[in-house]
Amino acid sequence: MNGLQESKKRAGLRARWFTTGLIGLGLALLTLAPSPLVSGTLAEFFGTPHYLPVVMLEATLTPTSTATPTATRTPTVTPSPTVTQTPVPSGLARNGSFETADNGTGSGTAFWAPWWVEIPKPCPSGCYDYAYKPNSFNRECLSTGAASIFIYSGDCSLRVLNNWDPWWGGVFETVNVASGQRLRLSAYGRAWTSSQAFPAPSDTTVSVEMRVGIEPNGNCNPLSGSVVWSSIIVPHNTWQQATVEANAGGGTVCLILSTDYRGDSRFNMASFWDAVNLSTVP
Repeated sequence: MNGLQESKKRAGLRARWFTTGLIGLGLALLTLAPSPLVSGTLAEFFGTPHYLPVVMLEATLTPTSTATPTATRTPTVTPSPTVTQTPVPSGLARNGSFETADNGTGSGTAFWAPWWVEIPKPCPSGCYDYAYKPNSFNRECLSTGAASIFIYSGDCSLRVLNNWDPWWGGVFETVNVASGQRLRLSAYGRAWTSSQAFPAPSDTTVSVEMRVGIEPNGNCNPLSGSVVWSSIIVPHNTWQQATVEANAGGGTVCLILSTDYRGDSRFNMASFWDAVNLSTVP
């Protein structure tokens, strides 16, 4: 009997030690951070405890709700209406506002023909008292994208242009009038010369002379001594009017527009004419 009792006693001690070990293991696992491995281990030994889902929820980052941004409506851009200036009446002059194109005239505009003076270059370099033919006679028009500062009125103006080499020239046309009639010719001119691209302003240090003339007998030679010229205008960065009066000698007169850039050189050397008007003087 004593042997049997001693054996039962030792078995009971072993059971208590096993139970104490399991409890110690459980307490050790509880001190660790909650994780699926810990939860699974605890569940395996003790069954799924009621607090495990709460721990897992705390360990899982709940995303912060981000408010949907309010859509801002893009304002509709309303294009500015194109403003077309009213052409100044030409009076007796034909196509004085240069609104009508005609590539057959050589000037790009109807009724007006180009003219220019050619003077040989006096030295290899550094002197500019000469004149070459301008490389462009044409129109500038708002409807085709021209800068508005180069049109005085209406849609178009006349532009004469050369690069680097000075020039002296312009356009002319003949007009039928009453013999002996007193006439007044006026036109607006503008000069733009610069070695920089537009919108650089015109270089006011460059010499330019613009004027209008009437040849009373229909002789369209600008170098003729019979041409009655207006005063010279120097219209850098602005429009300026040139005006002259003369008596018609016969039934035809010649109207001449002239620009003289001799003496200077720039990459852009341009003149613009617009609003040509020929009227009778009472």
